[in-house]
Amino acid sequence: MKKTAYLHQPLPKCMLNLENYLAMEGLIHVSLIDHKQRLLACNKTCMKTWSEATGLGPDKILSQKIEVIFAAHPNVLNALIEELNQVFTSKMPKRFYKTVNIPKKYSINFITLRLPITDGNNNIYVLSLSQYLEIDSSESQTKSGLTKREMDCLKLLLQKKSNKKISEELNISLRTLEKYFERIKQKFGAFSKDHLIERAQQLKIKESIQADQFAKESIMLFSVLDAKK
Repeated sequence: MKKTAYLHQPLPKCMLNLENYLAMEGLIHVSLIDHKQRLLACNKTCMKTWSEATGLGPDKILSQKIEVIFAAHPNVLNALIEELNQVFTSKMPKRFYKTVNIPKKYSINFITLRLPITDGNNNIYVLSLSQYLEIDSSESQTKSGLTKREMDCLKLLLQKKSNKKISEELNISLRTLEKYFERIKQKFGAFSKDHLIERAQQLKIKESIQADQFAKESIMLFSVLDAKK
């Protein structure tokens, strides 16, 4: 095992070569969590990020439950627990897109792939791989020319969600949502929502391309790493 990984105990034996995942460096965050939602292992990048975010050292993070590690960050904790529960319950891989807002500093857009794995005793673990897509200052516009809020509206529209659903998710009124769409249409040179969707797809918003590319590369990675076992 390379020194790029933190381990609480010997890794469970499963179909995946966990050592290779945990040895990954760079911007990829890798973690392994058990059914009791304890962090059993992670790579160096993940540990650095979690330590900086929580102010805790590796000895206070490794083997601890998620609810203890992120006790001072309820929004992060609730989102993380919800995602883990979805994977533990369905026993199916899940992909999540999120934006974390740091008040008066910046917002981080990232994608996470969570994969359920089992050992010889049918114990379930979740292997997670995360990558940042973009970091924006809280007052800046995204590289597509949209503000953070406008981008949120457009992403949900591209997911074919209704205005009512979008307004509920963003906690804004339908009237405010329409104002956002009017501004977005002006920036994209679109005359209707259908035209806006077409224009957005033609311009290939950077965040979406990066997310899809990372997802495809991660799926390929699962196959490549396991072939080297």
